[in-house]
Amino acid sequence: MPLYAHRIPLLVTTDVPADTDLADVGRILADAVCTLRCGNLTYPALLQGAAFWLDAPVRGHAPLEELRFTAMLGHLSATAPHESARDVVSDARAAITAAVSAHYGHLGSCPPAVLAVRSDDVAERTPTSAVPVTVTAETPVLVTTLG
Repeated sequence: MPLYAHRIPLLVTTDVPADTDLADVGRILADAVCTLRCGNLTYPALLQGAAFWLDAPVRGHAPLEELRFTAMLGHLSATAPHESARDVVSDARAAITAAVSAHYGHLGSCPPAVLAVRSDDVAERTPTSAVPVTVTAETPVLVTTLG
């Protein structure tokens, strides 16, 4: 089966409790995609970017258990059995949804949104206050060579 190299600009949004650490959210998202699944096959991927609040919690004005929206903008690199970036994003969505659900339970009314965006959006729309993501899972060698 042929493998295809992908570098996909990505936006991920999800709701989390207001007292959540943004660095933890970013790690959960990035670690979730280190190994993606396509049917019975798995393949390596790497999500690099930064996490930030879309509606930052205001301390003292709302309960900390209230849900708030976070986002991550970055690039997903993958060596995939898919020729289509859309299929890679679909695999990433499934992995991220499972990871967020496993870590936080079923939050809110919707699963995380995982969307391909323009590359310029990553640079233009990532706020300066965003927290860079650090991957804690083992980084696949095939992906790190994609740049």
